[in-house]
Amino acid sequence: MNKGILIAKRYKIEKIIGQGGMADVYLAYDILLEREVAIKILRNELSNDAVSLLRFKHEAVAVSKLDHPNIIEIFDIGEYDSRQYIVMEYVEGQTLKELVVERG
Repeated sequence: MNKGILIAKRYKIEKIIGQGGMADVYLAYDILLEREVAIKILRNELSNDAVSLLRFKHEAVAVSKLDHPNIIEIFDIGEYDSRQYIVMEYVEGQTLKELVVERG
């Protein structure tokens, strides 16, 4: 996903901040609410895989039901260019992957 792309006429992609097995995570700017957000976008090669789509949707629903100060908040879910996405609270700092590598 290129810098500057606008998703849902609202989220402007700034840079990639993480990659996982199913999705890429980008730092974006919510032009409507004027804040940084993280957007997790299902990888293109998985967008036609029914099992991956179901897992991604279940993740979005499950996380959106959680309410705890130590768990990021889900702001939005949707589809862009035939790919599912989840818009989340952006918290600056180390990633979970970095913490696991550092602490074991």
